[in-house]
Amino acid sequence: GMGREDRLCLVFPTGPELAVAYLAFAVRCTVAPLNLFLRAEELDFEYDDLPCKGLVVQKAETLQEDEKAATTVAVAQARKKKIQIILQLVPSPEAAGLFFVE
Repeated sequence: GMGREDRLCLVFPTGPELAVAYLAFAVRCTVAPLNLFLRAEELDFEYDDLPCKGLVVQKAETLQEDEKAATTVAVAQARKKKIQIILQLVPSPEAAGLFFVE
């Protein structure tokens, strides 16, 4: 699990889901929203510098092609760094800012 001092990275498109996820996860741990379009080496640096214990991304099937490619890079780098907690959020089709966790 995540403790109060642990850092959780949010890597997904700017929008209501990002804002709600930030507030929801900030209750439990330290949250670091990262730019979705960081390059692999920039993500490596951020994951090490924080250091990152968990990653939250939007489910790839719900993203546009460029966002899907960027999310794939973020997850691949997290796996390379052996980040243990990786969650996928699925936005609700009915309301902006609502999501389900997978």
